[in-house]
Amino acid sequence: MDKRIFRRLVAAGFLKNLTLSIAGMVDCAIVGRFLGAAGLPAMKLALPVFSVLSLFSSILGTGLSVSVSRDLTRGNRERADITFQSVLTVSLLISAACMLVGFACPSAITTLLAGNDFDPAIFVSATVYLSPILISALPILFYDVLGTLAMLEGADRYIQCASLVLPVVNVLGDLIAVRLNTGLRGIAAASGIAYACACCIVAASFLRRHSMFRLKPGRPDVGSLRAVVVFGAPMVVKGLCGILWPLSINRLMLRYGTVSGLAALSIQDAVHYLPASLCSGIASATLIMTGIYAGEQDEDGLRKITASVIRWSLIGGLSIALCLGLAALPILRLFSEDAEVLSLGVSALRLYLFGVPFLVLNLAASSYLQGLGRNRESAMVIFLNHILISISSAFFLARMFGTKGIFASYGICEVIMAAILILNVWAFLAMQGRRTTDVSKRQKTELRRSIHSIREAVDASMQVNRFCLDNGISPKDAHHIALCTEELAVNSLEHGFNDRKRHHLELRSVISEGKLLLRLRDDGRRFDIVERYKMINPDDPTRNIGLRIVFANAEEVSYSSALNMNHVCVKWSANPH
Repeated sequence: MDKRIFRRLVAAGFLKNLTLSIAGMVDCAIVGRFLGAAGLPAMKLALPVFSVLSLFSSILGTGLSVSVSRDLTRGNRERADITFQSVLTVSLLISAACMLVGFACPSAITTLLAGNDFDPAIFVSATVYLSPILISALPILFYDVLGTLAMLEGADRYIQCASLVLPVVNVLGDLIAVRLNTGLRGIAAASGIAYACACCIVAASFLRRHSMFRLKPGRPDVGSLRAVVVFGAPMVVKGLCGILWPLSINRLMLRYGTVSGLAALSIQDAVHYLPASLCSGIASATLIMTGIYAGEQDEDGLRKITASVIRWSLIGGLSIALCLGLAALPILRLFSEDAEVLSLGVSALRLYLFGVPFLVLNLAASSYLQGLGRNRESAMVIFLNHILISISSAFFLARMFGTKGIFASYGICEVIMAAILILNVWAFLAMQGRRTTDVSKRQKTELRRSIHSIREAVDASMQVNRFCLDNGISPKDAHHIALCTEELAVNSLEHGFNDRKRHHLELRSVISEGKLLLRLRDDGRRFDIVERYKMINPDDPTRNIGLRIVFANAEEVSYSSALNMNHVCVKWSANPH
């Protein structure tokens, strides 16, 4: 089940980012074909603005994902909803500030990005392009923030629909802009409208009857926002990288390269979003799954995620890099017919694709550390990869080889970072190998199995009974815990698995910090046992006997729905008799 969930999350994230890539490629192609090659450097200069917006959405989106995942694994749905509403309010404030800048002083932003010693025509084009982008900050931010949480809640259909609507509306808007001769301003406005349409679809997922979250801003909760910022802290470094890296490359290209090289990089920026979509899909899936398993202290689940990350990085990264490398020239002809730009563009793309498998691995590694709550290590990986190694390698290679050196720096920095990660993992495993591990004790304090039938549910309850007795729990308490296990499993089988489809029910029992935690997770119909128990008529003791047994014996019962699965968590004291 873990592999299937991971694959589904990767697919949803990949589709979401792929359609954004297609929209960006269409914008770049139309600018290069219909507005002239001078428009490509203008778009390249405006790229850091998208990086700034991405900085805010990454901090809020990833921090929200990890924070809410942990709240849900603890059964604290109310806290998760407060966090969500606080993030909505902050997003609105940031968007209002960006819109004000877009209306009042877009030229000041262009000066900050390009400097004063630049072609006046390209300067004006960049300013014209920037203004509508800043004004559209609200849907751009909300699309990422809401999309991240919608994936966590399992709203796949809404994500898929929004992902398909965005490029369609963007292409239609671009064609209308060309038809009306509105230039770069029309191209940028079309992007803003496309984001708005996609954002509305994602927002609709939170208005459905089964959503756990209320789509409305609320008074910011300081504690919730602090948790979001702490968990999203590594994205601050990543966002700064997204700003400093293109700024540094632009300046280096203008100093050691050519304007044609800058145009080639603009095309590469559009095409690179195709492999970057896979990277983002794997990274987001890693973040969500790691956050859930870390909250549950599920070491076996974390090992499975690690194996999935390595497999997807190598197979997926190599496949997409090979396909794009072979089709580099036909793809680039979509953007320009300029011979020099095409020649440089092929070199830039192929040198970049060399580092794609390593890029996937590096991004997934930082997301994995972030999901574990190891924010300093995650931030360090991002800082080394996207600032220290990337900028320094670009600087030295630019001085030595000019334009081609800058192209090569994209892949080389990823290879160096992957080598550093592999060496650190090897050292960690070697250190772990020197420690003596009591395997029998680990097996004794954790029980895991799958259940597919009533008979297996009965067998599982007997296993839980033996598990409790082996860990010093009194026979009376062990019997009650086993009885609750059977009632919960049978309840899922009878009420959630009655649609004749193949389903999965996973039982995990673990003793940690003096508590016995029983978790049941299934992909059947949504069934909130906590809400159902509140609706039970206390005057009719003959109904809902199973739920009465569970709530009468357990110390704490919580329910959450994430990734289209039911999560039931029951806790008891595990003090020896």
